[in-house]
Amino acid sequence: MHVLFAASEAVPYAKTGGLADVAGALPEALAKRGHRVTRVMPLYGGIDRRGHGLRAVGRRVRVRIGDHPVTAKLAVAHHGGVETYFLDCPEYFDRPGLYGERGEDYPDNAERFALLARATLAACGELDLFPDLIHCNDWQTALIPACLKLAPEPWPVLAGTPTVMTVHNLGYQGLFPMEARRVLGLPESAYTPEGLEFWGRVNLLKGGIVCADAVTTVSRTYAREIQDARFGFGLEGVLSSRSDRLTGIVNGIDTGYWDPAHDPHLAAAYGRDRLGLRVRNRAALCQALGLAGDAGPVLGMVGRLVEQKGMGLVLAALHALLDTGASLAILGQGEPALVHTLQEAARMHPDRIAVVDGFNEPLSHRIYGGCDLFLMPSRFEPCGLSQLIAMRYGAPPVVHRVGGLADTVVPYGEDPDAATGFAFDDFTPEAFVAAVREAVAVFRAPDAFRRLQRRGMALDVSWDASAAEYEAVYARAAGRAQGRSAGASSAGTG
Repeated sequence: MHVLFAASEAVPYAKTGGLADVAGALPEALAKRGHRVTRVMPLYGGIDRRGHGLRAVGRRVRVRIGDHPVTAKLAVAHHGGVETYFLDCPEYFDRPGLYGERGEDYPDNAERFALLARATLAACGELDLFPDLIHCNDWQTALIPACLKLAPEPWPVLAGTPTVMTVHNLGYQGLFPMEARRVLGLPESAYTPEGLEFWGRVNLLKGGIVCADAVTTVSRTYAREIQDARFGFGLEGVLSSRSDRLTGIVNGIDTGYWDPAHDPHLAAAYGRDRLGLRVRNRAALCQALGLAGDAGPVLGMVGRLVEQKGMGLVLAALHALLDTGASLAILGQGEPALVHTLQEAARMHPDRIAVVDGFNEPLSHRIYGGCDLFLMPSRFEPCGLSQLIAMRYGAPPVVHRVGGLADTVVPYGEDPDAATGFAFDDFTPEAFVAAVREAVAVFRAPDAFRRLQRRGMALDVSWDASAAEYEAVYARAAGRAQGRSAGASSAGTG
């Protein structure tokens, strides 16, 4: 099968979050399974053209964004068996950020990602690409299914092509004022409660969900949760009406890149059978961050420092966490007020709390490889990759039992002999602290803790199993598209 994979970011080229990890690893996993995968994404100003071997194709696409004609040149690079085409349009994509700066979205994001969607479709004709299926990711590419279903005339070569829409985080939907209609290229009939209209605004993700032949999200539990008002962000009714086309597939991780036995960022490589070497990484981490690390376990956190990730819960529980004897090693960037409060706590307890504001890839590896336990108390979590990495690195996670965290971590309190981590159900400081205390108690029982570490490290968290599930979704989407085309043909001859 030839899959066209459309995304706004992808490792190794550009990344702000987990979407880039998926858009980088899943196409490569599919390519290894024998599929042809072509990826399309913007050429952002921060992409290292020389380092990634980008070359100009000598072709360009021309589309209209409202009344404005836009031309994008095409460049191409190859990585991991995947051919990636970049839309080179500096006016829209050569900026310091991918989606915004200093916590504010770019005001023309509707135009920018209308360009990504429409130019992706136009590139198929320009490059003679005839994919069997188009896989779209989050709101930034959700206009593609809507265009092909509601306004397909400009792209006749793609008539009948099935689409899959993956929701990585329903909290981000691509909401714009109704005035954005002028740049999207859809008919007025698209902006109804059954289409892209959402409480008087345009909702791009809703359009993708409604128009795609199949919808996926990134864990089985999250697929159930988003059909309920608690996690549905106003789209629970739409998703429930599409439940027959909604599938939850847990993400994997790149186990070649995330491998403690061959990680160049660690002070000492180790594996399940060489766990004793892990103490060298712990010592190196504590020394680098100024942590004493002598009274209890080192608790690690890597990710966005925002409320969704449970940072408010961490702050509310901070003194209780320190009372267990633990130290905290925190890396990430996020909401200024939360970061400031964490940094103030670190100044008050410099040998117990270390907070590094920003993204530091080598340090993230050192935290996974050196912390004793990994904290992931997210308010909601579509899938999560950090808990998978932490288990692979022998740092049992403490998680809030939601979304992908519920699907991937077996709690110690349920079955100590099968456990891979610890979990709590109520999103309260008390429940969180109780789970951490349970984890600290097991940490202080070396034999039980070592068994827990080894079980987590033995899990298959690769992309291979997930890629097989996507193949099944692709087959179902192709069958629906075929049936739709057959129905249209019958109607045309009646």
